[in-house]
Amino acid sequence: MRTAATDRIRVGALTCAVILVLGVAAHAFVGWARHRGPGQPPAVNPTVVVVGLVVAALLAGWALLGRARDRVTERIRAHHPERRVVLATADLPGGVDGADGAAGSEPVGVAWDDPETAPAWQRACRSRLAPPLALAATALLLLLGTGLMTRMASAELHDRGVRTPAQVTASGWTYTGLGHSPWVRVTHVEGGRTYASVVHGVDPQVVPVGTQLTVVVDPDDPETVGAVDDPAPSAVTQWWQNLLRLALVVGLGWAGVAGARMLAWRSALRSGPWQPWRLVGDAPYGHGHAHGPGSGRGLDLGGGRGRDTVLELQDWTGEVSVVARSSGAGLPPPDDDVEVEGSDEGSDEVAVLPGPPGHPLLGRRLLVGTSAGVVEATLPRTVAEETRLRQRSSTATRNPLP
Repeated sequence: MRTAATDRIRVGALTCAVILVLGVAAHAFVGWARHRGPGQPPAVNPTVVVVGLVVAALLAGWALLGRARDRVTERIRAHHPERRVVLATADLPGGVDGADGAAGSEPVGVAWDDPETAPAWQRACRSRLAPPLALAATALLLLLGTGLMTRMASAELHDRGVRTPAQVTASGWTYTGLGHSPWVRVTHVEGGRTYASVVHGVDPQVVPVGTQLTVVVDPDDPETVGAVDDPAPSAVTQWWQNLLRLALVVGLGWAGVAGARMLAWRSALRSGPWQPWRLVGDAPYGHGHAHGPGSGRGLDLGGGRGRDTVLELQDWTGEVSVVARSSGAGLPPPDDDVEVEGSDEGSDEVAVLPGPPGHPLLGRRLLVGTSAGVVEATLPRTVAEETRLRQRSSTATRNPLP
């Protein structure tokens, strides 16, 4: 659904994409134009180039595809006004009006007024924030443990090692996932035998090839050599630490998005009522088993983690029918059940709370409450996806498998 907010967000995404591309181009041009002599670090960082281009492509693709979907939807509405296209919460009915609504329907109070809503929201926050926070905490602990073990190993080498003169025979820079780390290859004589070892963390510009320097040699293993000042871990250890840093960033970003979505749902629960809808049918996406009205089981919203469920819903007037896709269990159900008089026999009454129209996180999402629980469902992005979900759901309902 095209709104002023989505237009501004898409313009901002395109602007950021252009800025990223220009930044990557400037970084590559400066790196190419910069003189690189022997021992100088690489001027172009592959991580900056790859990450910048990927993020720019994702931002631009999201904005352009969103505009294309809006144009297609507007064209369908213009040429087929008889078809009610529901692709965002802004297309859904505005709410329940006791004067104009169905017989016996009464306005439902603000969803947050229900005594079970706040505890349910808190449980949902814990369940959704637990995985990303666990990922971030694990990455942080492993990163701190790796750094501590590296420092302990270096301190032990310096305590029991023997300082020996050595000569630099080669130097270079190793890519470690997020940047480049300097190293030098040194040779030293121990017991009449010449050993060649790599020392990390020594700047080749400060210690060029042919320079004499003092290194710390393990007396039990002469091939284990360390720098006297500011020792650095091996390239493998640096790769591992950089991967942990990436995992930490991913976990924190994931937790930030999940927390922002839950805060947005809290705001919606504080301002909007539960709307009575009917569950016409549901089918696990990609599976042959389905439940229809009158099955007596209600809706198995859990369906096992990782399994999506296609929901067929109908508003309280019976005029608007939508499909939504839900994955896994969400909030526990509130105590009060919404009932709709005059509904078809055997149909399941559910409570629906649409997300705020045009919201970047909840603009296509619903909270669906049944006797089995309350979950978050997502409306289709395109008319083609809506048609595909309807076909899959209706096919599974007509041909149930045991």
